[in-house]
Amino acid sequence: MEEEAPASHPGSGWGKRSGGWFCATAPTGSRWGGASLVVLAALLDPPRLALGAVPALITLAWCGLLVALLRPVLAALARCLSLPIAPRTMNWLLLLIVAAFGLRYGGRIYPQSMPGDILFHTHRFVEAIGQGHILLKAPHRGATFPYPPGAYLVAAPLALLIPEPPRFFEFGAALVDGLSAALVAAIVVAVGASGCSQDRSQYRSRNRPQTTALLAAAIYVFAPAGLMATWWSFDTHIWTQFVALLLVAALVVLLAPAGQWRWWPGSGVVALFTSLVLLGHSGFFVNTVLLGGWLLPALWLAAWRGVAWARSACWPLTLTFGATLLGTFLCFSSAYLPMMMEQAHTVVTEGLPEMTRQAPVPHEVLWHTLWHDGVVRHFGGFPLLLVPSGWWALLEGRGHQSPGTRSRPVRRSPARAGVGALVLAALMVGTLLVSGFLRCSPL
Repeated sequence: MEEEAPASHPGSGWGKRSGGWFCATAPTGSRWGGASLVVLAALLDPPRLALGAVPALITLAWCGLLVALLRPVLAALARCLSLPIAPRTMNWLLLLIVAAFGLRYGGRIYPQSMPGDILFHTHRFVEAIGQGHILLKAPHRGATFPYPPGAYLVAAPLALLIPEPPRFFEFGAALVDGLSAALVAAIVVAVGASGCSQDRSQYRSRNRPQTTALLAAAIYVFAPAGLMATWWSFDTHIWTQFVALLLVAALVVLLAPAGQWRWWPGSGVVALFTSLVLLGHSGFFVNTVLLGGWLLPALWLAAWRGVAWARSACWPLTLTFGATLLGTFLCFSSAYLPMMMEQAHTVVTEGLPEMTRQAPVPHEVLWHTLWHDGVVRHFGGFPLLLVPSGWWALLEGRGHQSPGTRSRPVRRSPARAGVGALVLAALMVGTLLVSGFLRCSPL
């Protein structure tokens, strides 16, 4: 029995024309490289080349447009934020962004790609935007959890441009995941720049911090965890992760360039990004609460020890974070209080298995899952090995010097170095605690 040919993607005709035009007008080296890849794919796997030709042309056209738009935008943002990014670093960063977008979007529109949670998000989007039911619920392993609608509300305007929700979920998730690489690099460059002398113009010639920024962005792009999120179409997770990186970048880059906190735009930016994270994904809600729980006490301890930047930031950050958390609870989480109280009463009186209607999972299985599926398969092992060294370098305040200035002491910016160390350390500890708890929980 013959199988039906896969339905063409809505943008296939435009993709063929635009992709062909892009290949025809690309530089000679790019054309030879693309032709070599096509020949190699034809030799290794002709059937998949036939299926993937149209998605590849569509992705190629979008990648060309993305490069043309991002090059001036990223350069202008770097100048505006006083981030000393060298032109060579910018070129490699653009390549990483395009590679991230191309891998994720091209993989999602491939005809035989795994659907993952794309229909789940489509139904939740229609329920929230089409039917106006913002207080979403998501049953999971016998228990019902609140499901934040923030990502769907932000994505709603895209429905005017792309009528089919699965299509703009695929495109939007790939786009923000690619742009996340730029945020990772910006965080590393900002923290690295704080280790240089006050002559920031010399920083561009120092290769090590710039290389570290590219390495961090590349790990983010090619690490198994990020690709797995795309493979399973964890689109709200990807969006909220992008906003969480915006929050960390704002704390490190925007808020204390002169060692003093400014209520505006500092507190406004933190409140905006924090609220988007809290309303974007339940896991990041817990992560962000833990981030504040670790960061604020450390900030107050630094202020008590007389650190100037901590004194200027402790009250604004505490009030901003507390007000945002309270507002999120009053406007969203409080609607689920009856459900959560009923679940808590069932757990106390009858036990957790009675609430979930499932038998408890043995702890041996949970610990094996934490190690094998979490550390080995999810993270690939090596990113976790890099965390202690990076954290140690931040806390020690080690900077990078040019070859001609090794005998001079390095003058650090206490605001960016301190905020960077506290934020990244708190985020790391909170993430590990959340992942460990969820893997060890009978749920």
